[in-house]
Amino acid sequence: MESPPPQSGPPAIEMIDVAVASMRDQSLAAVENVNWRAEPRDYWAIAGLQGSGKSDFLMTTGGVMPPMRGVTGSSES
Repeated sequence: MESPPPQSGPPAIEMIDVAVASMRDQSLAAVENVNWRAEPRDYWAIAGLQGSGKSDFLMTTGGVMPPMRGVTGSSES
């Protein structure tokens, strides 16, 4: 199997020192200190216990909710 070509250009998603608010109470952080970079053509799985902040994280990653703090960006913005 061939390895994929090297990535160039901006990441598809990037989060730097992000705090993700809880959807239930936006004054509370569900997840803190997120540093994540996803390149185009990357595949990721998000897993965790019930109530651990997976949906909150994905809502922030998708731009539906703003982060409490930190920097988010994508090649789409």
